[in-house]
Formats: sequence, structure tokens, C-alpha cells
Amino acid sequence: MGDKGSVATAGVGIVVCSVIVHRKTRKIKLEKVLHVPTMSFNLMSVSMMEERDAEVTFKGGKAIIQIGHKVAACGTRKCGLYHLNAAPMSDAAAAASLQLWHERLGHVNVCGVKRMTKEL
Repeated sequence: MGDKGSVATAGVGIVVCSVIVHRKTRKIKLEKVLHVPTMSFNLMSVSMMEERDAEVTFKGGKAIIQIGHKVAACGTRKCGLYHLNAAPMSDAAAAASLQLWHERLGHVNVCGVKRMTKEL
């Protein structure tokens, strides 16, 4: 962690993300991803990407992640953090995600889940 602290992880796995690169949607696979239930957001480690032969450059409010000479993902700086340019979820994926969070949050009603996401 940034403050030299640590957090407990619940597991390690693979995550597939849909990102936008040069106005096209592509899927990237992230391996050895730590699941940290106490964190309310996702983080990517630049040093871990470097260890896996990715090159990350930052310029003009943009982040570019390259593997070899191919752009794997891009990001944009917002409020001091770089956010991946993620592709919007399909309606089916959004509904499945909404159902999952409804269950994880103790069956909070759908309006409550939607309100929570808007307040993030």
C-alpha cells in the first residue's frame, strides 16, 4: 500500500477486462490478480506490469501500457489517478453485475445498489 501498510487478500485469480484502444474494444487478461475484499476500488501495479515485460508511459494526462510494440491498454488521468479506458458493459453483463451486488450487499433493493454506484 502507499502508506507502507498491508491488507489481507482473499485469493488470487485471473480477470478479463474489456478496454478501449484506438477506439476499438479489446479484451485483456490479467493474471495473478489479488482479491482484496476490503478495497472498494481496483488498482493495477505498474511495477508488477514491468515485471511481466509491459512498458507503461505517462504523458499529457494519458497512460499507455504496451507489451512488445503492441498497445495493450490506455488510461486517462482523473483526480490524480489514472483510470483504464474500459469498454461499457453490455446490458446482460450489467444486469448480472447488478444481481451479484444485490446479493453481496445483503439483498439491498435495486434502487439502493444503483444509488451506491452513483455516489462512488
